[in-house]
Amino acid sequence: FIANGWHSSVAMALIDAEAPYKIVHLGHLGESQFISEKINSDPQKYRGWFKGWPAPPVFAGLYGPPLKHFIEAGQWQPANMKAAILVEDTDFGRGWGEAAVDSLSKVGFEVLPYDVTALEETEFSPLLTKYKAQQVSLVGMTSTGNVSVSNFVKQFRQQDVKALMIAHGLTWFSEWYELTGDASNYAVAIDSPQVIDDEQAKWVERYKAEFGIDPGIGASGITYDYMRMAFKVLNKAGTLDFDTLVETIYENPYDGVWNYYQFAREPGPN
Repeated sequence: FIANGWHSSVAMALIDAEAPYKIVHLGHLGESQFISEKINSDPQKYRGWFKGWPAPPVFAGLYGPPLKHFIEAGQWQPANMKAAILVEDTDFGRGWGEAAVDSLSKVGFEVLPYDVTALEETEFSPLLTKYKAQQVSLVGMTSTGNVSVSNFVKQFRQQDVKALMIAHGLTWFSEWYELTGDASNYAVAIDSPQVIDDEQAKWVERYKAEFGIDPGIGASGITYDYMRMAFKVLNKAGTLDFDTLVETIYENPYDGVWNYYQFAREPGPN
């Protein structure tokens, strides 16, 4: 029995390594839709794998409608409807890029083919110069590397790109504001839960008292929920038998601090 995990590329390797050994893996946070596609390709083979994060079409697919609303409500007046997308060179990055292009195109944006950079890339001046030359009004980017995403945000402001910035994943890092400062002002993101009730506020207070830093909800909050769920599943099952654990997860939805978690038996998009 394994709980949690982070990168999509790691998830893609683990899922095939674990299946023959009937290992139950709960809440790996690899996001890529390619993980979903693999599970859906053979639900019986991969029925021990419980993906812990919605696929990019769910999150990246949400950007188009609110941006369209901002325009129609007069809250954002872009100079044109041209957009650029930059992603990390991983399964997650490419999947997010495809989903973002699709979402933005559906609401009327002319989206350039998305650009791909290395996960550890820190110099974005050439790409930003290109975006300025193409006079885009929207730039969306995502990265799971804190140095990479924070450098992009700072260089975006330093070069004075006349565009709205989507900084997807920026708030996954507890130190995101220390790394970006005012450069992150006015960036938008739909990437993680945020504090909206008393239970969540108290959780954040406990976390800060224990560790002395602000939590990154994507990395620490969601992981907290899944570890608590894992303990409850193990106690409920009372065994490490594969079939019993799988059924226990299906039959026991978990109401966490940050999300409500319920796994479907039938193949789905997430």
